[in-house]
Amino acid sequence: MPLRAAGVPHSAAKRVRAALSREIKNATSGDVVAPAKVDDALSRACPRQLTPDETCGFTAARSAAATHLIAGAFGAIGKTHVLQLRMTDVARGAVVRSLDETLYGDLAHVERSLAPIVQRLVPAPQPRPWYTRWWVWTIAGAVVTGVVAISLAVALQPGDGVQLP
Repeated sequence: MPLRAAGVPHSAAKRVRAALSREIKNATSGDVVAPAKVDDALSRACPRQLTPDETCGFTAARSAAATHLIAGAFGAIGKTHVLQLRMTDVARGAVVRSLDETLYGDLAHVERSLAPIVQRLVPAPQPRPWYTRWWVWTIAGAVVTGVVAISLAVALQPGDGVQLP
């Protein structure tokens, strides 16, 4: 997740990025590429850039087998912090959702405020419908096979049939 620092030390942006990664992992049931893997992919995709741009982010996201890229910027003037985030579908290159948040307080308060922001950015995973589960169709197939087998066994029993003269 590339997060550009604007008016804040890189260490502050790094703290916010780590907190965002944790919150995203919590919101998506752990389906997140590890920050170390993202950093490695970014350094390979953009070896000469101190702060990777979105093009490098897409290249890194593809190499890390990510489906979505969350990128943005974090800045501050005094105790007023601004967080801009965009979630982009890597395959389509289309922005799925974006938000701009203004937060007031110290950096620790910003980190504590990230959970509701992430919930607005990353929708909660929807439960799969029951009919898309593998076991439903396995049971249905077994029942149909059993009914057909029993029907054939009963229908094809010798001696019970009607004989014509």
